[in-house]
Amino acid sequence: MGGYALGREVIRAATLALLLALPAQAAVVAEIVVDDERLELHDEAGPCQRGALWAVLYKGRERLSGCWTLRPDGRVTIAWFDGGCWAVPASAFKEPRPL
Repeated sequence: MGGYALGREVIRAATLALLLALPAQAAVVAEIVVDDERLELHDEAGPCQRGALWAVLYKGRERLSGCWTLRPDGRVTIAWFDGGCWAVPASAFKEPRPL
């Protein structure tokens, strides 16, 4: 039984170390809210690469992540992880509201 308790402590310590190593939650820099849909643009790359930043779309209880960039023509392009792609005028975004 002593080995089992030791195993739990090792798992607990490893979990705590992992949580402490994770970066703070990315801040929302802009959003669009319509009814039960919320599109958030974050200020960190998260899972994105090549200068793109993390985007999240909430539709009710569903959540879809993607990567966003600002184009020179003033549009925000978002490549969604489900394969879709959007181009939204930057002017459509507002400052985030507190949750």
